Amino acid sequence: MDKRVLLVAHDIAPTNAFLLLREALTKVGADVKSVILNAGRNEPPSRDVLDGLVEDSDIVLVGLSSPAKNAAMEILAATQAVSHGTSLGFYADTFGAWQRAWFAPFREEAS
Repeated sequence: MDKRVLLVAHDIAPTNAFLLLREALTKVGADVKSVILNAGRNEPPSRDVLDGLVEDSDIVLVGLSSPAKNAAMEILAATQAVSHGTSLGFYADTFGAWQRAWFAPFREEAS
């Protein structure tokens, strides 16, 4: 697999899932970058740094964090992915997560 993948997560569930996914994707040869905020314990990158990571990726996978303030980095990554024409996917860690209103603008854009 020669894909460049960016994983973006804020909340604990997507953080934990993406840490495992990063390991698995790396084992099959993917070039994986990640913005793992670990429920706010890690500092987010600047908007420009995130944009560079998104632009350099083939696929951007974001968590669906809640509440909306927690999802700010995921929303920004999704916005940038759409802007760059980068494939976009979501990770839903619980029932109904896909229905969160702050991700509504991206539902039709998801690959």
